[in-house]
Parts: sequence; structure tokens; C-alpha cells
Amino acid sequence: SFAFVTDPQVGSSGAKAQWIDTLAKIDTHFGEASFIVSGGDQIATPTAESDYDNFIVDGLSTVAIATTNGPAHDNTALYRDHYNLPNDSSTYGVSASASDYYYTYNSILFVHINVENENVEEHIEFLDRALENNPNALWQIVVIHHSYFSGSSASTNSNIVNMGKALAGAMNERGVDAVLSGHDHFYARSNLMVDYYTESTDTIVNNTVENPLGTLYICGTSSSGSGFDAPINTNNAAYQNATNRKSIVNVSVTKTSLTFDAYFVDGTAPELFDTFTIIRTDSKEPVNVPKYSVTYVTDTDVEH
Repeated sequence: SFAFVTDPQVGSSGAKAQWIDTLAKIDTHFGEASFIVSGGDQIATPTAESDYDNFIVDGLSTVAIATTNGPAHDNTALYRDHYNLPNDSSTYGVSASASDYYYTYNSILFVHINVENENVEEHIEFLDRALENNPNALWQIVVIHHSYFSGSSASTNSNIVNMGKALAGAMNERGVDAVLSGHDHFYARSNLMVDYYTESTDTIVNNTVENPLGTLYICGTSSSGSGFDAPINTNNAAYQNATNRKSIVNVSVTKTSLTFDAYFVDGTAPELFDTFTIIRTDSKEPVNVPKYSVTYVTDTDVEH
């Protein structure tokens, strides 16, 4: 298992105290977690070394964390100075602060996309290379800071819409099982998506789906309680929770199942408020990476 956090935006002493509390909750209640995955915006001010002091606290001394670059809170060279990015690209998704990178844990492939670079073709090419280098991965998870299915006001921005239109279909074609993101400061879980517009016809029973044709998207809210927002529409979200409470997602992985349990972590004990499970009973073949053409659109082309 691993714990998914996002948008701690640690800068003030208050956010630091809440972040320390979140890490303690993960250690106490989810001690089996192998590591932490962050959806970005780890700190508040990208040029403040003091913010990194407040984020990289003792609670991170015994557990690894895989971070994601989140403009505009992480996007300076300090980001690369503080984190180890395995298999980071010198060609794809490159910006002043980071680039696309990937790693594997057991049979899971994780691909982190650097949205500071908005060249979608580069991100797709990097995903192709990561898949080609790991053809036997049983699960593929993408981590990207921006959410395009949450129903947030940010998800209607042209750059995020364009990225969603280009990436959603490409990731589904390549067999990506789930996409983890943040940025929007409320929790949202999407319908299973075939592309930017199309929901899959998968049958979901008790928040469980078998051998899905679509990709699941989860947007987390602030894991330090540093700030909250609310959706402006449902878009393709199956579930939204704009309660102003900090949360994490505990992800449990087996060879045949992937379970996402979302918990509020602002009380004495974590409080489960959403769950979803993907089950695979079919034999997942190595991904035959397709070629995918990218079409850029203007604001006038945006349908929702």
C-alpha cells in the first residue's frame, strides 16, 4: 500500500503543524504504507528555503515520498535541489524546476508528469517510453498536478482543458489504470473515462468495477488543511466532497485489485468517506503502445 497526499502548501507554522499531524496519522494508522506519493504543491512559496524546512520534517525521515511539481508553488530550481527524481528525463517535460520521471515498486509503474511544461506530445512520448521499459507492470498509475475531471473552476482553464483532451484518451489507450492529481483543494473521484468526453460503459457495483475499460481519476484535497475550495460543476465526477477537512487516500494494491480509500485526517482517528476498487480477473497483457496524434484546441472549441 501507499498513501496519497496533495497540496500541503506548507509555509506557515500552522500548516507545518497540520502537516506533521498528517504524517503522524499515516505512521500510526497506515504504518503498512510502503511510501507516500504527493500530487504537488508541497510548499507555499517556491523561492522560500524556509518552506522546505517546514515541509521536510522528521515525519519524512523514515518513509520515502515521491513528489510532483505543482505550479506555481514548486516551480523553481529549488524543487529539483530537494528531491530525488528517478529516471527523470532530460528531454521530456523539462522545465527550470523538473521534468517527467517514473519509477516502479513491485509490479506497479508510476509516471509523474511535470505540468509546468505544457507540451502534451512530450508527456505522451515519455509515457510511451516508460511503458516500453516496463512491459510487465501489472498496474500503471500516473501522477499529475492538474485535475481535469474534478469540476473545479481551474479545470475550465484552456491549458488544463487542452491537456485533458490530449492526455485522457492517450492514457486510456495505453492501459493506465488510475490518475492521481490535486490542485483543486477538494476531493473528487471521476467516472471511468475512455477519453476527455466519453465515460465507459463499465458496470460498477458497490463502488467496485471488474476489468474496466475506462481510467479512474482521483483529485485529492489539501493534506495539511492549508486551503480549501469547491466545485462549480459535476463535469465527469462521480463523487465530490468539498468539506473543508484535510484528507489523504490510502491505496492498497494486490496482483488483482487496486483499492482507493479516502480518509479525513483532522480528528483523533482517520474517518473513511469514500472508497473505490478496481478488480482485474483477466490476464493483463503487456501494453502494445499505440501512436497517438495530439490536436490542440482553442477556447472556442471547448464544449464544457
